[in-house]
Amino acid sequence: MNNKKFIAWDWNGTLLDDTDIVLECVNLALEEVDCPPISMSVLRETQSAPFEVLYRAVGVPEEKISILMQNSDIFHKHYERRSDRAPLRKGSLFLLKKLKANNISNIILSNHIANQIIRLLSLHKIHDLFDDVLAYESPEVQFCDITKGERLRRHIETKKLDASNAFIVGDTREEIKIGRDLGLSSVAVTGGILAEHLLRAEKPDYVIHSLDDLDLVLEEIGFVA
Repeated sequence: MNNKKFIAWDWNGTLLDDTDIVLECVNLALEEVDCPPISMSVLRETQSAPFEVLYRAVGVPEEKISILMQNSDIFHKHYERRSDRAPLRKGSLFLLKKLKANNISNIILSNHIANQIIRLLSLHKIHDLFDDVLAYESPEVQFCDITKGERLRRHIETKKLDASNAFIVGDTREEIKIGRDLGLSSVAVTGGILAEHLLRAEKPDYVIHSLDDLDLVLEEIGFVA
């Protein structure tokens, strides 16, 4: 068993502060099929993955959902043009460097597209702070391949990691569930794509409002020096 500590990070809305851009791109996709835009509060109350579930939840007719889902690039073509302007979450660079200095492995675990994430890691000059990027290979296989949880389970098994010596951090229900299923401590980050009361309802181990809060948590429990 490899006892190296690690943190599995969600990317969008957790390390990358792009929720405003995600909403903008969802609305641009809806506009392409002549559907009305949604607000941030609606997005945060109904967010689900894949987008098909979100579209259905906000009342998009099935025939228009089919159009949106048949062309998986509709959202991504808008997102790719705008994602460069998304900043990192406040405190992320400091914390990632601190974890690296403490010999703690940073892993990205995402439902997004791997090459898009890697490009943004390079843009923000933080690529060397991560040991692995676990994500989908292309929009065509997004949510059609293995699940996010299964991807992490296989990674833990392959690397012989100890899940009880790790955290998973994210802004959706999914990370909390993965933590519970695989034995990682879960940290829910508010201010992302899901409303705080919905995150709390999933009973994560910790709820934080900033990555500075997470730094304090990790120090208090002795995870970092």
